Amino acid sequence: IIFSREKRRTKEVAREMGIDVSWNSAISLLPLLPGEDDEDLRDTFGEADINARLPHGVEAVVRHLKEVDNVPLLVRLYTDATKACTAEMIKIFQEQSDTVLTIGLSHLSRNEKIFSKSSLSFGVDVYS
Repeated sequence: IIFSREKRRTKEVAREMGIDVSWNSAISLLPLLPGEDDEDLRDTFGEADINARLPHGVEAVVRHLKEVDNVPLLVRLYTDATKACTAEMIKIFQEQSDTVLTIGLSHLSRNEKIFSKSSLSFGVDVYS
């Protein structure tokens, strides 16, 4: 699973890693504004190629899990990811009995919270 702050680059990286990037391949962790729908967001940011027809935002993911099905947990790309929403998604995966492994840069302090929430973490030091 990839959590990324950048929408456009996420799909390119996933494709290079062999992750399917077709229909329903990404969930934006940025919640929709009141009165905004999926089409508005896609038109505003010009990112129709992400093909996100799934919930937008962590709260919508939780609601979807309770009311519909577990499809949001089967998706492998999450865009608009901040450290806070990434930590929330890790918690959601763990609540669903998933083991969460994180890999990230060990020298970035912003990764500490995410590392501490995960079941197992690996820090990569690019300065060695």
